[in-house]
Amino acid sequence: MFGDVHAVLFDLDGTLIDSAPDLGAAANKMRTGRGLPSLPASQYRPMAGAGARGMLGVAFKVTPDDPGYDALREEFFVNYENCMTQRTYAFEGVSDLLQALVLKGLPWGVVTNKASRFTDPLTRAMPLFASAATVISGDTTPHAKPHPEPCSRPPVAWACLPGVVSTWGMTSATSWPVWPLAWARWPPPMATWANRAISGSGGPMRRSIHPCSS
Repeated sequence: MFGDVHAVLFDLDGTLIDSAPDLGAAANKMRTGRGLPSLPASQYRPMAGAGARGMLGVAFKVTPDDPGYDALREEFFVNYENCMTQRTYAFEGVSDLLQALVLKGLPWGVVTNKASRFTDPLTRAMPLFASAATVISGDTTPHAKPHPEPCSRPPVAWACLPGVVSTWGMTSATSWPVWPLAWARWPPPMATWANRAISGSGGPMRRSIHPCSS
């Protein structure tokens, strides 16, 4: 399964971890502080990948163009910083999958649009990320996804050799020089991926590989 893959890059929220409960809690704190009832996590989860914009859209029906949005966003950020590891957890099978990659000698990492303000403390706090070769945040490079720079020009510390990199959970865009096919929320449950990785059976992973820029 891994014969021509030299590294694996994952998206973060909604791919490796379910952060919706903490994101929703941060937004609900804003609602209750204004005398509004909390909303169930199920309402926030579909927009978890959109960060503050998604959470505030659900909680208050506001957009970045609305007056006062920047103040609401910063309030949300502060709330999230104070709770972002309280309810967030790895999806089923993720730990086994990452362990299988390590045992295969494959470096893996994270490429997310989440700002390092949140990504750094979150990944430090979760033992899941101890074996990650790199964590690339939305502000690590001048451009965030879907611009190709975060994936095609990783930091020097990233152990990426000329070959192919598998991208899981990335969103496709025409600006990419390659075509990652693991759409966000497209892959089957991580437990299925882990079983395939551990057993060495082929399958959909090969549909997501693309050349790695050196």
